[in-house]
Amino acid sequence: MPDNGPRQPHEKRMAPIISTGPVRRPGSGRQFGLAAFVLVVVAGLLGGGYFWFSPREETVRVTGYTVGMVDRRTLQDTIELGGSVRARHQATVTAPEPGVIARLFVAEGDWVQQGERVAELDSESLRESLASLERSIERSIREYERFLLQHEYTTARHERQRRALETRVEDAMNDLLETERLAATGSVAAVEVRNARRSVDEAREALAGHEMDVAEAVALHRLSRENYEDDIAFTRREIAALERRLAATAITSPVSGRVVTISSAARTPGELLQQHQTILVLADTRDPVIETEIEEHYLSRIEVGRNVAVEIGGTRFLGSIERIGQLASVPADGGAPVVEIDVGIDLGGGEIVPGSSALVEILIGETEGALVLPRGPYLTSGNRRWIYRVDGDTATRVDVEYGLVTASFVEIRSGLSYQDMVITSSYAAFIDRGTVILGGNP
Repeated sequence: MPDNGPRQPHEKRMAPIISTGPVRRPGSGRQFGLAAFVLVVVAGLLGGGYFWFSPREETVRVTGYTVGMVDRRTLQDTIELGGSVRARHQATVTAPEPGVIARLFVAEGDWVQQGERVAELDSESLRESLASLERSIERSIREYERFLLQHEYTTARHERQRRALETRVEDAMNDLLETERLAATGSVAAVEVRNARRSVDEAREALAGHEMDVAEAVALHRLSRENYEDDIAFTRREIAALERRLAATAITSPVSGRVVTISSAARTPGELLQQHQTILVLADTRDPVIETEIEEHYLSRIEVGRNVAVEIGGTRFLGSIERIGQLASVPADGGAPVVEIDVGIDLGGGEIVPGSSALVEILIGETEGALVLPRGPYLTSGNRRWIYRVDGDTATRVDVEYGLVTASFVEIRSGLSYQDMVITSSYAAFIDRGTVILGGNP
């Protein structure tokens, strides 16, 4: 049996010196307890701080709100286009010649008929040109008359020369016959006969030469006469053209319409107007056309003849599409390509000032039985995503999908049901709350 008695002072221990458990030093138990206590205190402080200082959702009570009910309606899908008014019949009256306004017969706002005189232009340069041409044609006519008179004298001289030459030929022939008769009787020598025959030939050549000279003179005279006549006729046409231009300085209205503007130059006495410079503008204000543009992706939903509504200066008119352009263009500020549209309207005897702004409303489709809500501040304050549905004394925020938005209603495509009641006033004060309490509507 082992000896369990007291060991001697110098007896060695038999236990191993390496232990599988932690080595505990003197006082380690007391330190561990203190650390545990500190951890508990810190955890308590942190938990309490979180409890006291962490954000907690407070109950929000909403007052002064408005409500609306989800209803069913037929919604009309319309687009609004900005445009401007143009007179269908409009004309710019310009100066037909350089000159000054001698007289104005109209004032801005006057209504004039087609062909009515509106102004008189004094064109000094035109009058001087006409006077110069008139002097020129007078000289040309005098020269032509002198030319004709000279030809008469020349013709008479040629006629006298021809008769003299014919007499010479006749005399030479008679002399030849007499010489030949004498030669036959032996009274003259043969040389005399030859000389007589030579005289006949010379007389005949002289007559033939004269006739050629006369024919040449007649031909040259005809050409010169035609040149004179052409020059005179041309000058007369120029004079007639100038006279028409002068007559046009009595300016008449090319259309029936109202005088919408008169240029400052036309109103200033003595101010020189250049040719084609504007004097005044006329427009038939009773027959306007609205010019506007529509994005090209809407073209399949409109056609010529489609009725539209037009608002000008707060007044609505019935109109119709008269023209749809065939060329798309990109606006200067970018965006989708657009196509021109002309809209005609019936003023019922009234007038519209050209250049006025207009709003064109076009119906491009309808949705029957759509769930709708009246438009209100909730649309913007709810960011068009949420809406507060009324459930008794509370209102709950729900996700919705909006559809067509008109001037009065907005289509609800999902998130609400028929006859649901919703808050339609602003959500700005409670949009971050999932549920709010309704506190009455004072």
